[in-house]
Amino acid sequence: MARNPLRIVLLAVTALFMIGCAQTPQTVRLAPEPPDGYAVDYGKGRTVALRVVDQRLDKTRIGELRNRETEAAPVRTKQELAYVMELTAGETLKAYGFRPVAWDADADRRLTVNITHLSHTVAAAVPRDVETTVRMSATAVHRNSTLKLKAEQREDDRITHRPSAGENARYIESALTGALERIMGDELARFLASGETRG
Repeated sequence: MARNPLRIVLLAVTALFMIGCAQTPQTVRLAPEPPDGYAVDYGKGRTVALRVVDQRLDKTRIGELRNRETEAAPVRTKQELAYVMELTAGETLKAYGFRPVAWDADADRRLTVNITHLSHTVAAAVPRDVETTVRMSATAVHRNSTLKLKAEQREDDRITHRPSAGENARYIESALTGALERIMGDELARFLASGETRG
């Protein structure tokens, strides 16, 4: 069967165009900011034993960039997310007047923050929908009392370009900070200070 040269050229051009438009794997570096706006000195210098646990199965993959004709390209980080968020949570405790210290299961005041879910997707079609979701849970202990909290932060955007690694990092950082802010609010700070959840 004779081949149509024009058709072959068109197919080749189309394939090159699709490859050029495809989103490729990225490695990002995260540095989420602690939540803003804390003015109450609940802690008054009291220590809180702090740990953050990443409960996700795949701890390096933090998102995906979808493509029409090929598999989604992963967004990964070489950092230990639990450590990154422990630093951020520690700064949040300091803003409330507490002094975060290394984890001690016997401490009078202790806080465990669990990262239970993190997803970040960038759609293939233009304009591209960007969706980021973070879920966290926390267990705070004050002597013989326990407080359990859960939080979810969802953020959406729509863009007309392929986001860079830096842009994707900022999307993820914003959702991480938002989830942490929901977890580490006044209720948690009051509890760590006095063992009570209402001021």
